[in-house]
Amino acid sequence: MKAPVAYTYVILNERRRSTARWSLAIQFPNGILERLTTYKSRYRAVSAAKTLAVGSCRIEVRA
Repeated sequence: MKAPVAYTYVILNERRRSTARWSLAIQFPNGILERLTTYKSRYRAVSAAKTLAVGSCRIEVRA
């Protein structure tokens, strides 16, 4: 039986005009990033990533 693919959930800091936004993205094993959604709060982005990252998934915050 194959082991599940280990995804990495990435929190990215984006600057839009005058406000900072935090993007929640998933990084696939081949290095491609796919943005899922954006948040105003870093705390909410991290807690959403923790909810999604069960098992062997990692969370990485890039500022």
